[in-house]
Amino acid sequence: MTNSDFPAPTRRQLLTLIGKSAGVAAMYQAMTSMGHAAETQFSGPPQLSGAKRGASVIVLGAGLSGMLAAYE
Repeated sequence: MTNSDFPAPTRRQLLTLIGKSAGVAAMYQAMTSMGHAAETQFSGPPQLSGAKRGASVIVLGAGLSGMLAAYE
């Protein structure tokens, strides 16, 4: 590989990338200060107790979500 395989970015492209990087850093800082970037408290899947006797559910829709809900 040579340098001609990957041409240098133009000034506009370089400034756009720098702006995006700065925007990401600013957004992450804002999320951290508001508490939205904290570590998750996930401790595993919930323990399901099963359906009550006589309970029934109607699943509307035959898309992927409906089929998954019916399977569960």
